[in-house]
Amino acid sequence: MELIILTAREEVDDRVKALNLGVDDYMIKPFSSKELTARIHARERNMYPELMGEVIRGPFRIEDTSS
Repeated sequence: MELIILTAREEVDDRVKALNLGVDDYMIKPFSSKELTARIHARERNMYPELMGEVIRGPFRIEDTSS
């Protein structure tokens, strides 16, 4: 399971603590939905490199539009 934190806490110490506790990514609000989608897509590519095209995880669907 991958974990991306979405938070208003922007101190470096908060980010370092979260990452050291096992968070995979950390985004500070306000954030771009395009950036969040790109980060999720990057995580999926890293977790499932054998998959191409579309990845569906629960209510989320990510389409590879690069091809």
